[in-house]
Amino acid sequence: MRSYLLGLGFGQVVLTTLVLMAAGVIFGHSWSEALAIGLILTLSSTAIVLQSLEEKGLLKSDGGQSSFAVLLAQDIAVSPMLALVPLLALPDLVETLHHTADPAQHASALSLVDGLNNWQTALVTLASITLVVLGGSLLTAPIFRFVATARLRELFTATTLMVVIGIALLMSLVGLSLALGTFLAGVVLANSS
Repeated sequence: MRSYLLGLGFGQVVLTTLVLMAAGVIFGHSWSEALAIGLILTLSSTAIVLQSLEEKGLLKSDGGQSSFAVLLAQDIAVSPMLALVPLLALPDLVETLHHTADPAQHASALSLVDGLNNWQTALVTLASITLVVLGGSLLTAPIFRFVATARLRELFTATTLMVVIGIALLMSLVGLSLALGTFLAGVVLANSS
């Protein structure tokens, strides 16, 4: 199924996004607006398509497996898309929002991306997501194995909560939502035994 997922699934996401982005640019949208529109329209409803395939008995067929691979690739691609869409905002819109924010509230907020331009912000954001996904995949198993040796359910729960809150706060520090952080924490924890 890996070849379907990597080839067909992510190929559909990338090609559909590019085609829809090109159409958006042709119809007069800026490249960032066209890319956002392309990313949104690339996705489909996994629940509806899987239910249709199940009802028609096609889920086990080659076409059903291909469809499932595309749906799975779309579900995986949602996280990077959610990280990318805020970075597509126009710089003057960001500047306007920056100046209209309450100065007292802004001063108290911690951020790793304040003062960085758009490409630096994107680089820091992508590096943070990569660090969370790769680091989490490599470190969660040994950490939870160590915690499991204590045989304390409360310690295990506390460690899980610490991982979720830590990843959510890191995403908040790079300007992404806490919800995206908890989603990434869920992805990391889903890979652990």
